[in-house]
Amino acid sequence: MNNLLYSPSYLLLNFIPAIFIISLFLLREKKKEPLSIVLSTFALTYIIVLPLDIFISLVDPYLENTFDSQHYFSFQDFFRAAYLEELLKFAVIFLFVYRQTHFDELSDGIIYGIAVGLGYAVVENYAYLLNFYIGQKPMIEFVQNRWWALIGHVSLGILMGMFLAKSRIKRFNRKLMLSLSLMIPIFLHGLHNYTFDSDTLYQSYVDYYILGFDFILITGSFIFLRKLETIKFDHLEEGNFKEFIQIAVFGLLFSLILAFLFGFIK
Repeated sequence: MNNLLYSPSYLLLNFIPAIFIISLFLLREKKKEPLSIVLSTFALTYIIVLPLDIFISLVDPYLENTFDSQHYFSFQDFFRAAYLEELLKFAVIFLFVYRQTHFDELSDGIIYGIAVGLGYAVVENYAYLLNFYIGQKPMIEFVQNRWWALIGHVSLGILMGMFLAKSRIKRFNRKLMLSLSLMIPIFLHGLHNYTFDSDTLYQSYVDYYILGFDFILITGSFIFLRKLETIKFDHLEEGNFKEFIQIAVFGLLFSLILAFLFGFIK
């Protein structure tokens, strides 16, 4: 902890990009979302790290003792990382944000998705700072590696929030949109992680595609944010814990299937 006190530059490099991104989107809005709810959404991601650490402490020994070689990596990436992290982010946005009366237009999915993604990215980066960077590696490596991860979490948050928002528009199937709001982030998150562990999925090519996708998604969301503000929800049906469990189980099965299949890619 003392290392953190003597490394304010690392802390600024971690926190300032998050403030910059969320501020840009909040200023872009015409109808501003309540800052208290946005900040609460951001802060709740700090709390989900606690159950995440517990889950990881249980999952890691099991995976190490059960799987060998590439299937170990695939289950690490699609289940341990992608499923557990995205599920807990989904819990914040579904059990807290989805219940808010202010969550009433399509653009809100972007705002709160970004808040969840940035909040988690910032707290995740603190762990990397403590364990790998401060006093061990130059700051440029932190910027290269962890800012990319931050952008990735923003992109995943936008996707999660947008599909969640679409579930309140009549022309979209509610159950399908809710399921996709978890499944698509799981797939993309796991795919990104798996490029580092697979000898077949060439890291440079896949990562460049993912980075390009992130850039287009975030830029497009910013440009069209005001237009999306005009798309109001047709209904404000709230989610419940039973529905959350159903989506969580479906996401679990999806992540396990992906882990099993990708484990054959060596």
